[in-house]
Amino acid sequence: MSISKSNARRLAKNGLELGAKVLRGILIDGPDGLEIDKKNVAEWLAQHTDSELILIAAPIDRGNFDGHVRSCYTCGRDYKGDECPYCAEVRARLRQ
Repeated sequence: MSISKSNARRLAKNGLELGAKVLRGILIDGPDGLEIDKKNVAEWLAQHTDSELILIAAPIDRGNFDGHVRSCYTCGRDYKGDECPYCAEVRARLRQ
């Protein structure tokens, strides 16, 4: 299952704020193994040997969310897309 790009960015941002290490980019099978943003994933993980880890892989696919009706957990309205347009509008007004 994939998640929206905005939710994936929020997850990465929260992880960074809490001190987690984050790799972001397209996963490719390169000549030296799996790579994200030209960093070897196995070497990157090897830096954390003998540590307990929680590894989160969040595939991003905007196409899955654009056509589905979702319900907002905050206001309860139904919407299509990545985020509730009503709540987004309210957040934008409150930031001014």
